[in-house]
Amino acid sequence: MMRHWIQVFLVLSASAAQATPTDILLDFPGSRAEACPLNGGAIASARLRVQIRPNDDGVYQQSLLACHHGSWNVIAPPVPISLENNVGEMGFDELVAKVPRGFLDQGPSLTISAMSLDTQGQVIDEVRPVGSESLSLAGNPVAVPAMGSSRLALMILFGSVGLFWLWRIRKYPGAVLASCVALMLGASPVSEADLRIAPPRLDLFDPGSDASNGSAAYDLRAVSAVLEDRMLKVRVAYSNLQPALLADNDRMLFIGNSLTSTNSLPQMLSRIALQAGKTLEVKSIVIGGASLEEHWYHSATLREIEAGDYPVVSLQQGPSSLPESQDHLLSWSMRFNGPIRANGGRPLLFMVWPDWTRLGYLDDVRNSYETAATMTEGAFAPTGIAWQRAWADDPQLALYGPDGFHPSELGTYLAALTLFCTVYQQSPVGLPAQIPRANGASTALPEATARLLQRSAWTACQDPGFPGQ
Repeated sequence: MMRHWIQVFLVLSASAAQATPTDILLDFPGSRAEACPLNGGAIASARLRVQIRPNDDGVYQQSLLACHHGSWNVIAPPVPISLENNVGEMGFDELVAKVPRGFLDQGPSLTISAMSLDTQGQVIDEVRPVGSESLSLAGNPVAVPAMGSSRLALMILFGSVGLFWLWRIRKYPGAVLASCVALMLGASPVSEADLRIAPPRLDLFDPGSDASNGSAAYDLRAVSAVLEDRMLKVRVAYSNLQPALLADNDRMLFIGNSLTSTNSLPQMLSRIALQAGKTLEVKSIVIGGASLEEHWYHSATLREIEAGDYPVVSLQQGPSSLPESQDHLLSWSMRFNGPIRANGGRPLLFMVWPDWTRLGYLDDVRNSYETAATMTEGAFAPTGIAWQRAWADDPQLALYGPDGFHPSELGTYLAALTLFCTVYQQSPVGLPAQIPRANGASTALPEATARLLQRSAWTACQDPGFPGQ
């Protein structure tokens, strides 16, 4: 049997530091319409094509093309298409294409694959179905198998019996039922095992962080298609289509105290970035128990901000849950905002957590750091919220160290994952199930634990995390 495909080609947008042409290619089993060739990829040709392009304002536009005499011709003018952030599978970004049912009259079913391409047309990532997975466009059509000689003989036999009873029908009216049964048996030689039913919805998935160029903007995660209200809706999810705070090769400065330095948090973040195909150079200036005010009067801190060319500078002090501590954090965050902005960066407020005896004050910690981020138009890393969400799934997680305040290695790992989500605007779900250390070694984690922590970080970053201006 021939395989036919919907093929989705994507090249990512200017908002993700790339242009974003997107092609969705459709084909139909048994169609006699001609197919046009495609450039590269596993699929050689298609019959219909949806082109998605951003205009000068960054708004996506969708056009429909059909194959005619070996070339593509526009058959429907551009219409707006939606880009939906953080709404897809596990909070991924999605492009949503829509094709009217009237254009899909070449066959009852479709098969779907997806590719992201660079500007030269090279395949960066792809999602393809397993076997002959297909989408029904005609109410779950059943493909009746070819009839063998034995089934044909049975059909003739039962059909003959039915005709005999029909001839005797005036003498034996009760034979009508038997006649109908005989004809149904003779005309229906299809067993339950022979049914081939295409689903009304098709979902395909792809591993994370497998784009060949390492970019989250090209990293396909899921494709789904469904026929709703006479419209084929195709959703294509990526790890991230939004602009990140940091480039894939960049630098970051950490200003804080022992909550930052315990378990070498900056270096752990750098190693997690490496797992995702990124290079992050980190520098930290930490003073045990220090507030931001003490850092302001520590000359090395301001010298590093002015000399380092850091796009993101993490600011952290204690939990700052009390009213006077909240005022203190806000005042000195705004003070630091000046030199950070003057040197081309933006502040990131690294929310921490209270000690275990004061967990009831976690919302006050959040409000303190979130307010400082809002007033400086900076980024907000909701690490304490990620801890809270992880505990909601597994209250036994040992995120605190022995003193009940500083983080365990597991707690630092969750903090680093939350920072990863914040600075790269990318889900860490699917990264290796291990805690990387600064020296290159790592601590293996149970797969379920790693995924729980990765999901907790990502969901915390969706709300209330924000990247700042």
